[in-house]
Amino acid sequence: MKKYIFILFLGIFFCTHTEAQTGTAYGFKTGLTFSNQQWNTQERELLTAYHGALTLESRDEELGVALFGDLGWHVKGSRIVFQRRTFVNPVTNQTVELPRRSIRQPFNNLSLVVGAKKVSQLTDFINYYYGLGAHADFNVSYDVYFGNSDFFDQYVNRFTYGGSVVGGLEYTVGDNGIAFVEVSFHPDISKQIEVPQGIPYIDPITFEQRTLGRQDVRNVLVVEISVGYKFVQWN
Repeated sequence: MKKYIFILFLGIFFCTHTEAQTGTAYGFKTGLTFSNQQWNTQERELLTAYHGALTLESRDEELGVALFGDLGWHVKGSRIVFQRRTFVNPVTNQTVELPRRSIRQPFNNLSLVVGAKKVSQLTDFINYYYGLGAHADFNVSYDVYFGNSDFFDQYVNRFTYGGSVVGGLEYTVGDNGIAFVEVSFHPDISKQIEVPQGIPYIDPITFEQRTLGRQDVRNVLVVEISVGYKFVQWN
């Protein structure tokens, strides 16, 4: 998979430096990320985060096809929600009320997205586009709730990959500028965390040693809403 992503990225670089292309666009984009993770067969709560990326793409108005590459900072992950509940302390016989809590589990990743898209004219100044690609992520840091333990450190996959779907609208600004709004989807094929069956651990509540069942964690829902700007250098 990494080999094919590398070949596609080289293809973008080559195409943007050939005379067959009418121009190259350089720019940036930023926005909100809505993501969720599947832990074994159960999905966690939606995490709202952010992303920012530099973008490079070919521009060929005659063919209406563009090759693109994005490199940036993307926060993925999920949340755990503990509902409000009450219980009786068996030692003091007092009723204790625990408030509702929401715990974020972010994964801070450097992400490379490469692909191709079809660009079509909607009006004189507005284009729409849609496309497919692939992404590869490198995890820089993460925060997984497990009683303030670093238990998952050795089981987090630093490199993950998957598919990408993009779509959006472009607005022409002068002769060389393009402002755009984009919606993209980046589900992972690989696992973010993979814990084998039967690993011993210390329960963060009772401090007793227990055995953890197999844990397979995957980023199943990653939706990004972006706004950005590109400068086009025509050949």
